[in-house]
Amino acid sequence: MAKTKPICVRLDLSAHEQLKARAYQIQGTPAGVARQLILSGLAGADPEALAHRLMAIDRKQAASEALLKETAATSSRLHSMFEALLDALAHPQRSSALEAAE
Repeated sequence: MAKTKPICVRLDLSAHEQLKARAYQIQGTPAGVARQLILSGLAGADPEALAHRLMAIDRKQAASEALLKETAATSSRLHSMFEALLDALAHPQRSSALEAAE
């Protein structure tokens, strides 16, 4: 991952409100919107540079979605195991009857 360095930018109140409104529309943060606006300006609005950045964002989003699905599946399995454990602890005679039947 590339090293980053923070920067502080002063905006007048109306510009700050516009930034917050745009961030709200895309469910992002004002800092994230400002970062993307600065990067697109630095890229000179070069279509190729913008396309590369969008592809990188898409790859990161796809990786995040895959990780989210994997985490949800693992969480579901853990929940099922926890429920089975609770049931076995709450009804020990039921679990011993199941073992005898096997």
